[in-house]
Amino acid sequence: MRISRMAPEVATPRMVARTAGLLTATGGLAAVALVLGTPGGLRDMHPAVVGMGPVTALVGLAVMLWGSRVPRIFFQVLLVVGAVGIGLVALASPSAHGAVAVLALMTCASMEAFLFFPLLWALGFLTELLVIGAVVVVPRGDVAVGPALVLGLLVVGSAGAVGVLARRVASAAGPAPRACGRRCRRSARRWAWPSSSRAAHRPT
Repeated sequence: MRISRMAPEVATPRMVARTAGLLTATGGLAAVALVLGTPGGLRDMHPAVVGMGPVTALVGLAVMLWGSRVPRIFFQVLLVVGAVGIGLVALASPSAHGAVAVLALMTCASMEAFLFFPLLWALGFLTELLVIGAVVVVPRGDVAVGPALVLGLLVVGSAGAVGVLARRVASAAGPAPRACGRRCRRSARRWAWPSSSRAAHRPT
């Protein structure tokens, strides 16, 4: 079984929905906390950035409740858009400490990508996170090199650790049982991986 081209077996629709929804809601609440907890945050930050926090939190709640009904690609888009949102909030943060705190949310996003999605896609997403972090840190000019490097290593290290663990679990679990009801089959069609990944499941 070529785990390197497969998503771990833990990536069931319900598990992905609850985890992605929880992390999305947490990110939204973190943005709200940054705005309310920073002196002059409501005054200095753009209204669109201020509104991102509550909207993101509501989206996360909706994903937790109904996310298992949508196709897999929805969560990949959610991760990509969420990473851009993290970068925008960090860039608009009135203080360097707030920017670093918001960028730390990228750790959660990177772990989710390596836990639930194929390795090649997760590596591409990790690259996006690092690029966004650099795009935020360099123009601001008030974030020291040390904290920025620590944050980058934290994102990469946590993603790698979760990826190794998830694929170890996937390799030990073996092929999923064939028995499946109508609801399960509909869910499997919505969450089907590319043909190259499915081929790895076929016995030789």
